[in-house]
Amino acid sequence: MKARWFRSQFLSFVHLYHDGKDQYERQMLEYQGRTGLLKAGLTDGNVPLRILNIRHSDEGQYCRFVQDDTFYEETVLELRVAGLGSAPLISVEGHQDGGIRLVCRSAGWYPEPEVLWKDLNG
Repeated sequence: MKARWFRSQFLSFVHLYHDGKDQYERQMLEYQGRTGLLKAGLTDGNVPLRILNIRHSDEGQYCRFVQDDTFYEETVLELRVAGLGSAPLISVEGHQDGGIRLVCRSAGWYPEPEVLWKDLNG
C-alpha cells in the first residue's frame, strides 16, 4: 500500500507511506519532523495524517492519494488553522485629551481578533 499526502505538487510530499513504512527522504522541508500517519486504520484504507506544531503556513488544501494492488483513491481536504493567543491585558497608560488612555495588549492570535471598545452607553 502507498499513501501520499501532498499540497499543490504530487512529487513534493507532506508525508509518504510506502512498503510498510514512512518515507521521510525528500519530504518537504517545512514538514520534516512534524508529520505521521495514524496507522490503526491502514488495513481499511483509512490514513489520517497528523501534523505536529501546527503553523499558520500549514493552512490550505491537502490532497491524499492512496493506492494498492486493486484500487486507488484521491481525496482533497481543506485545513483551517485557528488558535488562541495570550490573554488580553488592559492597562491605564495616562491621561489624553481630557480622558484616560487605556491600552489593550495581546499576542499570538490567529486569526487576528477584532477589538471593540464600549463606553457606559454601549
